[in-house]
Amino acid sequence: MEGARVRPARSRHLAQDFIAAARAAANQEIRVMEIDVNAMREIMIGAFQLRRVDVRFTFYYDETNNIRRFYLTDDGTNVAEHRNFVLGGIALEEGRALPDIAALRAELRMQASAPEIKFAHIARGDFEQVLPSKKLRTVLSWLAGHGIMIHYCSVNIIYWAIVDIIDAIVAEDGFRSYQPYQQPLKNELYRLANLDKPAFLALLKRHRYPDIQPDRTADFIVDIDAFLDTRSPDDDNLPALMLKTLIQKSPSLPELTCLADNEEDVLIDGFHAFYTRPIMLFKNATHVFDREIQIEKV
Repeated sequence: MEGARVRPARSRHLAQDFIAAARAAANQEIRVMEIDVNAMREIMIGAFQLRRVDVRFTFYYDETNNIRRFYLTDDGTNVAEHRNFVLGGIALEEGRALPDIAALRAELRMQASAPEIKFAHIARGDFEQVLPSKKLRTVLSWLAGHGIMIHYCSVNIIYWAIVDIIDAIVAEDGFRSYQPYQQPLKNELYRLANLDKPAFLALLKRHRYPDIQPDRTADFIVDIDAFLDTRSPDDDNLPALMLKTLIQKSPSLPELTCLADNEEDVLIDGFHAFYTRPIMLFKNATHVFDREIQIEKV
């Protein structure tokens, strides 16, 4: 990725091949992999009609809720709360420098002993509760006044873990006609799974997801069909009907290629792809990350 500069800060979807490569790089076994980064970059630019990806921005990153690894257990998952993983921060146009924040700290009445401004200093509560915060307005106005942009990526870990089921089915012969509807199908699967999330996670655990071997494919899909029918028998919205039709047709599949030969129970084997993706897209930019040892290894 020539041109990209990465510095540690002192203080199975679109581009699935790239994401899979990033995941594989984190595995303990050593593998030699060749990735055409520029080709993957062009795919993403074209698919999302991205603009200004060649600009020499400077991105600053921080993260929250990085659980490192997300996997199934007999009681559900290895974490009790399924909070979104968020990677985000601020970005500057080429030629701009970070302004002095002393005036902002003073306006927020920050104590001198506080080394940095955290969200807890600005507001508390859920989305609607923080909107009226005067301090939040102060921060946003300061950012806008200095031409500083905000960037972020927020990942729902349950959604990210289960939508490979849809990707795997529609990738098979006889089901590709559903590919234009992948997104609403994924959204509907996530919505229905959350009607009884413990039961759905137990179903995945019982079938050793995401390692669905050919001899277990039909049973896995039949159990998903039974789950959907039990939890939402009367749903007649179009995405629900399409999802149920797709699942009901799927037991005929001899295998789900994308869901075979994966590590049993491991839903997310790290968040490396979300760090490497902006570096790939904005290859001329400077990317400043917090010190993250596991990501540096990748």
